[in-house]
Amino acid sequence: MPDATTQRAPVVALESGPPGRPARARLQACFLRHFTLSGSVSDAAARAGIAQRTVQRWRTGNPAFARRYDEVLASRVELLEDLAMRRASSTDRRAVFHRGRQVATVERHNDVMLMRVLARFDKARLREQGWRSFDQEVERKVAAQVQSLQSEYERCHARLEHDFDSRVRQEVEKRMSQMSRSTRHAGGAVTGR
Repeated sequence: MPDATTQRAPVVALESGPPGRPARARLQACFLRHFTLSGSVSDAAARAGIAQRTVQRWRTGNPAFARRYDEVLASRVELLEDLAMRRASSTDRRAVFHRGRQVATVERHNDVMLMRVLARFDKARLREQGWRSFDQEVERKVAAQVQSLQSEYERCHARLEHDFDSRVRQEVEKRMSQMSRSTRHAGGAVTGR
């Protein structure tokens, strides 16, 4: 007879879904990996085996995926900006030949690309200054509102204290007058006997 401690329960394998069908998290990771490498949403979606509309649904319905998507997008934008700056600042050297012999070398600069990159940086700087001035304006208005509320609070507090003091004085005077009448009546009754 087998002992209860030596018997083991059968191991049951848990399946997460039908075989061959990847989970959503795996699809999202696959898409993000391909998106990081290619920088193209359509290419990354095709390589992951999903539709572009699915990526949009994931972005709106899953904040964690949206955050990772935005991080990859920001890194791709930085990479493209660096590449554009490198291309704009590099020179293209071309040889000049005359009758089969190299007679000179001409350097050409990509001034159009440089102007575009500088314009983008100018727009970014202006946008940053706009946000800074907006923040300063908001802080100024908040400080003015706080000061206004503080003065209103102090005015209301002083009025309430004044009203409270006047009511206390009135109540004290009323009770004093009642007390003096009652002592007069009590004294008059005592002396009248």
